Amino acid sequence: GALRQGLSDNVRLWGALKADLLAPGNALPPELRASLASLATFVERQTAAVLAGEGKVGAIVDVNRSIVAGLAGQVPEPA
Repeated sequence: GALRQGLSDNVRLWGALKADLLAPGNALPPELRASLASLATFVERQTAAVLAGEGKVGAIVDVNRSIVAGLAGQVPEPA
């Protein structure tokens, strides 16, 4: 359904981001690269858990919202 497709699209985006972060030519500071790559791994694992019926999608939504807010220069509000 729609949730499965959304999760698939989201994990594909995070996978592409992670590949770029781990590429030798990435110019971001190493600490930021490591933090974002760690988030990508979390999203991958959490997505697999949700698809297996063992996790909740809320954590993935929270990560995505935090990243969007950060890119927009906003401080996310506590949940």
